[in-house]
Order: sequence, then C-alpha cells, then structure tokens
Amino acid sequence: MDHMEGRPTVILDNGVVGQIMLAHPSRRDLVLVLGMDGTLLSCALEDIACVVGGDPLCRDG
Repeated sequence: MDHMEGRPTVILDNGVVGQIMLAHPSRRDLVLVLGMDGTLLSCALEDIACVVGGDPLCRDG
C-alpha cells in the first residue's frame, strides 16, 4: 500500500494496531487511524499507547 508509506504505526490503549491517516492541524487532540483490518477509527491522541516508526505527527520549530 504505497499511500501508507511514512505514516506512523500506532498501538491504541485497547490493543488495536493501525496507521495514522489524518491528524487535523487545528484539532491536535483528534486523529483518524486506519486499522490493519481496514477499519477507519477516530480516536483522541491520549488513546494512543505507542507510536512505532513513520514520520512525526508534528514538528517543533
């Protein structure tokens, strides 16, 4: 899946593994995650337990 390259892989608190699809610039508390089974999930940043690889969600500076 070429469109998934560079997107951070995340593990949510409930154990779901997916990749960040969209992080809204003005609502940094909400992200859309595409689960590995293709399910589109909406979650709060605080629901993400771990980020594995990929580009950072935001850049300082």
